[in-house]
Formats: sequence, C-alpha cells, structure tokens
Amino acid sequence: MNAVFSTYRHPLAALLGFILAWAPSLQGFSQDNKHHILPESIREKRLLPGFALPPSLPALEFDFRKPGSEDKAVQDANTPWLPGEFEESQAVVLSWGEYDGNENVDTTSNLAEISAQLCIGIQPEAQVWIRVHKASDSLPVKRYMNALGAPLFNYRFIVKHGDNWWARDFGPIGYYFGDKDSLGFVDFKYYPGREHDNALPATVAVKNGWQHRVTPLNYEGGNLIADGFGKVFYSSVVSQANTLTGTHFPTMTAATVADSMRRVLKADQVLQIPALSCDGGTGHLDLYLKMMDEETWIAGQYPSVITSSDKTLSEQNVTLIKNRNSVYGRPYRVFRLPIPTDNNGTYNQQITCNGLNSFGRSFINGITVNKTFIYPIWDDQASGNTAQRLQVEANLKKWFPGMKTFGIDVRAMTGFGGQLHCITMQIPADNPVKIWHPAFRDQQVIQPEYKIRSTIRNRSGVQSAICKWRILPSQTWNEIQLTDSSGFYIGRILGDSLSVGDTVQYYISATTNNGKTAFKPITAPEGYFEFTVTAPAQVRKAGELSPFTLWPNPGTGDVWLTADFDFQGKIEVLDAMGKLQSGIVLGQNEARHKLNLRSLPPGMYHLRISVPGRPVEMHTYAKF
Repeated sequence: MNAVFSTYRHPLAALLGFILAWAPSLQGFSQDNKHHILPESIREKRLLPGFALPPSLPALEFDFRKPGSEDKAVQDANTPWLPGEFEESQAVVLSWGEYDGNENVDTTSNLAEISAQLCIGIQPEAQVWIRVHKASDSLPVKRYMNALGAPLFNYRFIVKHGDNWWARDFGPIGYYFGDKDSLGFVDFKYYPGREHDNALPATVAVKNGWQHRVTPLNYEGGNLIADGFGKVFYSSVVSQANTLTGTHFPTMTAATVADSMRRVLKADQVLQIPALSCDGGTGHLDLYLKMMDEETWIAGQYPSVITSSDKTLSEQNVTLIKNRNSVYGRPYRVFRLPIPTDNNGTYNQQITCNGLNSFGRSFINGITVNKTFIYPIWDDQASGNTAQRLQVEANLKKWFPGMKTFGIDVRAMTGFGGQLHCITMQIPADNPVKIWHPAFRDQQVIQPEYKIRSTIRNRSGVQSAICKWRILPSQTWNEIQLTDSSGFYIGRILGDSLSVGDTVQYYISATTNNGKTAFKPITAPEGYFEFTVTAPAQVRKAGELSPFTLWPNPGTGDVWLTADFDFQGKIEVLDAMGKLQSGIVLGQNEARHKLNLRSLPPGMYHLRISVPGRPVEMHTYAKF
C-alpha cells in the first residue's frame, strides 16, 4: 500500500516524471495553464497551453465501511471528520487579484473588483483572510476598499508570496480530530511551477498552531466534494494525476488512489466521478456540481442547443448521484440550474466543445459562507441576461429558505476555467456543533406523529435542544423540547393538529455547555425545513394486473423494470423485514429502466415503485 502521509515533498525524479508526463510543453511560467492570472503587460486573459489529459476515467465507487457501521448518527467522539463546505466557517482565504510585472498589487482592474466584492460578501458571515505578497500591499488594498465605500472590517492579511489567486486548488483543507474537535489541515501536492502557493497551507497552520499533515497525492481543491459524514466525491482527474508513470513509487492504481483519498480525507465512502473535457481544461467538479447540505445538490443543466459531449456526460454524472443514497439512506435531492446564456440571451458562443472551453459559464461555481451563497452572475444593469439570473436567484431562495444570495459579475474571468469557488477556500469553524437529522421535506404522507430525531455533537456536550415548528399561514412558532434518549435527541410533532394540504415549517436549535447555539438548517431561525402534508398514497387494488415487469427475476442484480408506456419516478428497495436498503431515481421518461441491485446480498427484497399519477406498487425480487 502506498504511504498516504509524508513529511517531505516528492523526490526530484517523481517530480520530473510528473512534469514530463503531464505537460510536455511546459517551459517555465510563460507556459502556465488555466487558473493563472497573467501579468499586467499581457492582460488578454487568455488560456495558455495546459495539461493534455487522457480520456476521462469511468465512475468508480469504494465503500470502506465496516459491517454494522452504516448508521452515521452514532459516531465515536474521537472519529476525525471532514466537514462539508456548507457547514459553519470561521474564515475564508482569498488571494488578492493579481500583480503586475513589477510586483505591484492590482487595485484598478475588473479582477481587483471581483476580489473586493468577495470581501464585501464574506465579511458579514466570516473573517476574510487576504493573501498579499508584501505587508505594504495591505495599504493599497485598504485604500481601494475605502474608495468603494466598503472599508474592511472583519479581516486579516496573510503576507506570503504567491503564484496566482486560485485558493481553492492550493488552499488548506480543514478537518477535525480528537475529542475536542481540534482543527487540522490536509496539505496535498499542488502541481509544479506553483511552489509559493503550495506552501500556503503550512504557513496558515503554523501561524494558528493547527495540525498540518502533508500527503504526496497530486490534487486541486476544485476536484473535491464532501458530505461531512464520511462520504467524498472527487473527479477522475485525481486518479489521472496520480496513476501516471513516474508520479509515485510504486505506481498507483485507481484503487490505491481511492484508498489514499479516504485515509487522507477521513472518509469511509468515496465515489470517483468522470471528468468533463470541455470545461476549460480542469476536469473539476465544482464547475457544475455543488452540495448545499448533506443530502441536497445543485447541478448545472445544459440546454438542448449545446452539442458538446459534456452535455451527455454531465447528465450521466448527475444520474450517478441521483442513484446514490445520502447519509440518511434515501436518494439525494438534486436541483438543476441552467447554464448561463451569453450576454445576448443565446448560447451561440457555448454550443461546441471549443466554445465551452473559451466561453463556458456557470451559476454553480459559488461559495457557501454560513448563511450566504456567494455565486457568479453574468449580467449588470447595462448588459447580460438579467431575467435568467433573477429566476436562478428566486429558485435558490425557494429551495433553501433563509439563505442569503450575493451575486458577483465574473464576466472578466471568462475563459479562465473557474470563477468564485475556485478563488476562495473556507476555514472550518472553531468549536463546531455537528447535527445529524433526517429532515422531513417536500411532501409527507399524513401520520399520527412526525418523529424529530437527531444527534448533536460538541466538545463540551449539549445543554439543551429544541424543535420549533409552525403551520402556515401562522408566523408563531410552537416549541418542543428534544430529550436525550440513548444518544438521540427526540421530539414529536403530533399529526392530530394537521390536515391534508397543510404546510409545516420547523428547525432545530441546540445550545452547548460552553454557550454556543447552533441551528439545523444552518440558515435558521430565518430558514427552516418545510413539508406539505399529503393523503396516503393510492395502492393498486387486489387482483388488478400490474403494468410493470421485473426481468430476470430471480437474478444476480442486473434487472430491467419495464412497462408498455414511458414512465419516470422512484423505487425504494426494502429487505424482507421492511427496512429501506436503497433508493433509485428513474430520471428518464422511458419504458425500460435498468436497475443495478448487485450490491445487495442474496435474499428476498420488496421494490416499492412510485410513478406520478399511478398507484404505488410493491414487487418482490429474489437475488441469488
């Protein structure tokens, strides 16, 4: 097994092998690839030749959990964990705009304005840590912010020479460890030519007295998405970067890369997602996928006029996610945002692969800072598709109640291969409060009670926990005390006060013994979980023939669900005792759906088939 952590950097031979294998045209900084701000003298903002990636690797999934450890509600207090980006942050690292050929900090360009707008959006939620090359650079930055009418008020400067501003790719990745949830950094190897950036995580860790662990794995931060409960998603670019001949000794495989990723990132499940090829050359997930909480994603959606192969591959990747279960044992919720149009409201510049490489846009590549989503927009008062952006903003506020949105015009970054998420990195909060709670959302069948079940973790222990709930249109919150029962905080919303059609909103509030109050969702009390009470599902009458067929049955796990009409919906797979094993989303409207049940152990299973407009059906499947 390859060593995961090391106190030294790559041997010279490995480093040279990496350079030769990945960038045969690399000749010093003048041939740098995407994600690099060019000097003032060559401000064309174009992308220079980059790494020639081989064809994307297939999806791979590895589950390292021990039998019986599937329930992430109960977690050892000493278990290290990698928080999701949507969890509480104490600060955000930002490398200021750019420098000219004379090492003068930029305070005049559109890129400087993007850095300034990020500071404005971040500071109400967390400190902004601004990396500058020299201590004296802080003065023109402050003067620039004052001139904008937005003086810095919640900030620190990090004085450390840098190579570029892509903080997501080189920035520190924070995790918690020990019974005090102490903060530490994982430090991956950023690619050659950017050694100043590669050194920043160590600088931040030493300055703050935090643990700093170095790994020789080659990696860029835009490749990683984590759910905060041990599940990690990464782009196949990570495997491509680490399985090239000469990169590691001995040579790594996709499986050993996955094993190293799970060790480094404190994960027990990892999913490799095939990289796109027309995204500016990065292959990064963060250009079109983002987790907004541990069971909810937003994903970019290409319009029909785009002909690039990335349209098909991105849909396959979204389906891959929809067919996986969240930490709560149920399918992920996935909301779609359109790819932003060109300024004139068309997609004429983005139709082909070359067009996407040069002019690709995204609403997804934003940063979640506590209760605010700071995201890229592509319009202003004078130009751009403002109507599309306003609809995106309305959808975000509908899907994530209480979340604030802060849009920044990033058209100056067109063709750079990344936007706001790529130039920022969150620093996880001190004294975190971790709340596990399978929320009631969307539509819920009327029942005698709705059991509020959660676990709450903090280094000092929990003093109290409550659930506040209301039935619309009332704006008055009812309060339920959550009582500790064998490690679970339990309460009940009684169904006798509810009727079909009612809309219920609720949130959880927890106060720790050291005086901190945290909420679930994090946007509460302005935000909340919401569900609508529905009537019991209609069930097919006894003796009525089913239109659905499972074949082959019995089988080894590859099974077709067919009908004589096109359909979509969802399937819940229950074991013989009625316990939910997995959920499958039937996203395409077609008459034949192939189901993958190979991971189930041999036995009898019940498939609950839910198709809109039809009765819910139960079918038995025998797996051998």
